[in-house]
Amino acid sequence: MLTSLLELPHVELKLARGFVSGCAHDKVKRQLCESVIALAHKYKHQVVAVGLDQRDDILALTGMGCDLGQGMLLGPPLPKDKIAKMIKIRRG
Repeated sequence: MLTSLLELPHVELKLARGFVSGCAHDKVKRQLCESVIALAHKYKHQVVAVGLDQRDDILALTGMGCDLGQGMLLGPPLPKDKIAKMIKIRRG
């Protein structure tokens, strides 16, 4: 899996829900998240935390330097027509 950092052209790395959920209070998960974020940033990749359902986890990951997030706490999944509309509104 780590070989993909060298082999595949990409700009972001997703941090799985299993690592993210509870990382604010679980020492092992916290250390894993910090390590993955540091490694991704070393290779100039952004990190997306998946499964953000707890405010404490968002705050912890933000403090670790996580770039982006997705999860029910931030908003439910949207159909592509609503996403396109949101992008148009934000672009002006």
